[in-house]
Amino acid sequence: MENEKKKRDPRNAIMIVLIIVAAAAIAVAVWALSTRSAAPAPAPRLTPKPTPTEEPLTKTIALPQFAWLNLKADTTEQTLTFDNPQRNFAHFRVSLVLDGETLWESELLAPGETSKPVVLSKPLAAGEYQIELCYACFSDAEGTQTLNGARSPVRLVVE
Repeated sequence: MENEKKKRDPRNAIMIVLIIVAAAAIAVAVWALSTRSAAPAPAPRLTPKPTPTEEPLTKTIALPQFAWLNLKADTTEQTLTFDNPQRNFAHFRVSLVLDGETLWESELLAPGETSKPVVLSKPLAAGEYQIELCYACFSDAEGTQTLNGARSPVRLVVE
């Protein structure tokens, strides 16, 4: 009979292992829940920036910029125009300069105005040129009160 007492039922061993595994799983779950924050912080609410027409500028000037411009070859008459954004407070004059020579200069443009189509001082042959797009800015409609201007390089594609 002593041998029979020493023999254990294999079902009891399996039950003990299952109880230990279940207790370990519960302990890990309780630990994981206690270490994480109560609730994730809500994502910040993004508010859209006002569109350029909603907010007039009073201290800065919006100057349209271009990576390239396209013109027609062998003619001075072009269809290209330039705009002074409505939200600007400044008037400006736009010019296209190639190797120090002004190819075209606009009339003075008030905010919201568009230039007349470009008429070049000389026709250009087909090809690519590096020009400067220049803005002269003024605080008055007569163009006598000079503000900061800008010069930026632009690739001119003539076809």
